[in-house]
Amino acid sequence: MWLTRITPDLSRRDVRDDLDDTVKMHRRVMTLVEDGLGDQARHEAGILYRIEADPPAVRLLAQTRDEPRLGRLPEGYGTCETTDLRPLLDALTSGARVEYRIAANATKRPAGRPGEKAGKLLTLSGSDAEEWWRQRAAASGLDVDTLTATRQESARSGDQRRPIKHVITRFDGLGTVTDPDLLRTAVEEGIGRAKAYGCGLLSITVVTD
Repeated sequence: MWLTRITPDLSRRDVRDDLDDTVKMHRRVMTLVEDGLGDQARHEAGILYRIEADPPAVRLLAQTRDEPRLGRLPEGYGTCETTDLRPLLDALTSGARVEYRIAANATKRPAGRPGEKAGKLLTLSGSDAEEWWRQRAAASGLDVDTLTATRQESARSGDQRRPIKHVITRFDGLGTVTDPDLLRTAVEEGIGRAKAYGCGLLSITVVTD
């Protein structure tokens, strides 16, 4: 697994267009991997990404299963730094303390009555969103010790033929690894919905005393 940190040049029109439209950003990130991967190309390539906007800086994090093809980005698009995540993932042990960050689409679909369809998908906020993350983290081999939840700008598409809006909440904090294998899988595959649109990338850093 590879993580690429891109600091885009905000003076460029194509960069601003990508940041303003989640479908365009999805297409841009997909250029980092080989073509011809079929209908499930994002999944096959292990692509997950997250936009971090902490004014005045904006950073794009992109995770890929294979080493990314950075030469396919437009010349001058931004500065890039790539890290091999395998040593970090291989070194995870039960009981290790980690810092985590994930931008997620926290949602819930209420169960319908017997014989009826499930209810409309609901976006969660506040303590409901925090509980959603605690449950997802626990199922992914991570016990949440501290938690800060911050609402982010929603992922949107300007294409009127395909309107998209995914509400994003960023979760940051400290946690304890309870199952290294489950946590590795969560990092590799992502957590939650809207993974094609900037959600689900789980970043972890081992805390050393």
